[in-house]
Amino acid sequence: MKPDLNPAHIDRICDLKIGSSHKANTILVLLGEVPATVIDLYKGNDSPQKVQEALRAINLYPVREEVLRGSPNHIGALVVAQVKRTANLFHHAIHRSDTRLIGMYWGLPETAAVAYATKRGLLQKRSYPEDMIDNPLGFDLSEAGQHEEIRVIEERMATIRKHAPELYHELYDHLLVH
Repeated sequence: MKPDLNPAHIDRICDLKIGSSHKANTILVLLGEVPATVIDLYKGNDSPQKVQEALRAINLYPVREEVLRGSPNHIGALVVAQVKRTANLFHHAIHRSDTRLIGMYWGLPETAAVAYATKRGLLQKRSYPEDMIDNPLGFDLSEAGQHEEIRVIEERMATIRKHAPELYHELYDHLLVH
């Protein structure tokens, strides 16, 4: 993955009406920090077509994901990557419920991916450090690798702070409200 450091492309993502954590993870894909992400779309967000067009305009590949999550407001999702093949492989991993591949494409640390895949060894939320209880990047911590995983989250958030400072503050302002 090659990093796209074009500030206009980052601004294009920040201008989308999608969740802040989805913006952050999409910026990490654009910057080559993670292979892929999933953008959940809800009523009140920009339309799937508008989001797809914006992502294609900055050379990202969105693949429509029809799986609906629990919320009645959830209208779909987009799998997003820099490379079309990666987006398609991630999409297929989701449909096969291959949680190990899902973790890999999401760029999760291996310990977090294994815990996510097996549903064993996940750190209980009550044991999270206070500033990680509502992780702005959205992955669960494992018992075995929590310190490395927190380091990865902090590095990725530093990347967001550097390239999209307003989004960084939006993510943390959200955490301070809870």
